[in-house]
Amino acid sequence: PVANYTVDITVNDDGTFVKVNEEGIVEEYEQVFQEELELALKNNPNLDDEKILSLWDVYYKSYCTEDDFRLIKEMGFNMIRLPMYYKNFMDGSDDNLKMKKTPFVLIDWFLEQAKKYDLYVILDLHGVVGGQSGYEHSGTRKTEFWDNEYYQEQMCLLWTEIVKHYKYERFDLAETIAAYDLINEPTLDGSTTGKKQWDVLDKLYDAIREIDNDHVISIEGCWRFTNLPNPKKYDWQNVLYQYHIYNWAYNSYPNDIYFGSHWLTYRFADYDVPKYIGEFNFFNQKEEWDKYLNEFDKRGFSWSIWSYKTISVGWWDSSWGLYVHRMNLKDEKLKLDVRTATYEEIYQVWSNQETLKTYKETGLLKEVLDKYFEKFKKQKE
Repeated sequence: PVANYTVDITVNDDGTFVKVNEEGIVEEYEQVFQEELELALKNNPNLDDEKILSLWDVYYKSYCTEDDFRLIKEMGFNMIRLPMYYKNFMDGSDDNLKMKKTPFVLIDWFLEQAKKYDLYVILDLHGVVGGQSGYEHSGTRKTEFWDNEYYQEQMCLLWTEIVKHYKYERFDLAETIAAYDLINEPTLDGSTTGKKQWDVLDKLYDAIREIDNDHVISIEGCWRFTNLPNPKKYDWQNVLYQYHIYNWAYNSYPNDIYFGSHWLTYRFADYDVPKYIGEFNFFNQKEEWDKYLNEFDKRGFSWSIWSYKTISVGWWDSSWGLYVHRMNLKDEKLKLDVRTATYEEIYQVWSNQETLKTYKETGLLKEVLDKYFEKFKKQKE
């Protein structure tokens, strides 16, 4: 481990970070959060600040290209939920943040491509300063956001700057934005969304509404319909209520029972607000995908998947992405270690992240969604 790399990311008792089965196939890798990755790059003796910026630039430009918008549109989607991290826009330490000099270059390009392919975009603030949940996709293991007023003020500022940019500077892209998604999965240590979160979400709502009354604001609740208040309580208007639904225990807790309980809570929390299932997964259950996608449609719920493309460390499929990079790690083959790799080694990997080149394999998720969209294509014919 490099100096100052103090977070324990091992998965084995002996201190190693990879689980390998008796056939020599990697079954599991350590979880590395965004801030840990950034620290590893910073402490890599082969890199300096200029090289690190160069690597991030090539990664973003390689990971998402115009081809992706074409593929998404051709499949049948009409919207993309774009996850954003506060450090995409802000520099400095967490207690001394400031907006970058050119914070909107990447997101402007993304919205331009979406507009070109007639796709809407939900701007999703997926990771906030201080951490809102402690989940790996929030960027940090911390959950300090909900009790830190400075952090909350900075995220109000960030949303203010984003909204101002698309209202006054790039107003040509404003209609491409379907909604402002305040914070992904606002929950303390994985529990639920309650009054503590509602009060802070209200601050973010007010910051946006001081500038823009036209755009829909998406407010997320974890994990049931009853975990968001009647919007009249906060005078929220023109809002969308978003929920993420995952039945992790589907093998022992059938979906009929699981969703039955959800529909029951829905009866007590239908505030005449549009509902959006922003994330969900039925894993390897093909029939359940078909069944509940149709159920969402019957109930008038919009939905999107998490996520567009993903990595499998083995030879197997993953229901988490339409496109999958099956790394097939075996015979002592491992991922590149960014803590010690050279600039050239990281550049070689990060510059080859195109979907049809590296994530070209598809599996169950692509199959079930192709089937779902096929009926609409036939209706148009």
